[in-house]
Amino acid sequence: MQYKPNAFRLLSHIANTARRYNGHPDGLIVGQCHLQSWNFYGLSEQEYRTAKSILLKRKHIIIIETNRTRKKSTTGATTNSTLVQLCSLTIWDINSEEPNDRINDRATTEQRPSNDKQERIRKDISNDISNEEEALRAGTHPASPIRAKDLLTFNFEKWEFEGISEKDIADWKLMYPHIDIQVETLKASQWLKNNPSKSNKKQWRKYLTGWYGRSNDSIENKKAYRSASTSGQQDRRTKNKDGTPIQSRAEDLF
Repeated sequence: MQYKPNAFRLLSHIANTARRYNGHPDGLIVGQCHLQSWNFYGLSEQEYRTAKSILLKRKHIIIIETNRTRKKSTTGATTNSTLVQLCSLTIWDINSEEPNDRINDRATTEQRPSNDKQERIRKDISNDISNEEEALRAGTHPASPIRAKDLLTFNFEKWEFEGISEKDIADWKLMYPHIDIQVETLKASQWLKNNPSKSNKKQWRKYLTGWYGRSNDSIENKKAYRSASTSGQQDRRTKNKDGTPIQSRAEDLF
């Protein structure tokens, strides 16, 4: 290739600092290293960018992560370095100690690194699909429960609810003990008849039980208020010394 001194200097640094085996505390795998700031290499910022661009274009390296794409650390420690992967051994051979490493020739530059997030997601999805297909072939895949259609509807020709079962009525009487279910059902029907613009509902069971709940709560609150008002009344009648009510205090004195 045409000699590019700045690009060669940068590639030399990458080859010297790239990991030769996996399992390092920093989590880097074979062929990965962090690039320093541009002035570390005795280059200007533009020369550094040009050198890095040449290495990327010729597929000697790929960029794994930059300070812009890096997730924020939960510990507060941050780094501004760029994480790169050495992909070609045509100029430098780092003598990798991993027998199955993927940094073997130029063709591997099209592959994603093994710790890439998107690659992990792709593998997980692929495994899930494979497992589901196997379960379907074996007949062990759990069948999805079939939900029965609700028969409770509203007949706009008769202006009345249909499909209310005896069990529905029994359950509603337990749930809403302060109201008359039949009367409140009629009230709900009349409300729909008097408000045609608001009759475009679909979940009729939800509408009806909501009506029952509001009516039941209203009556319950009124009863509780009356009970509290009655118990809190004070007996203001005139009483003698032992607390017995009398017509007049003068009766006790004479």
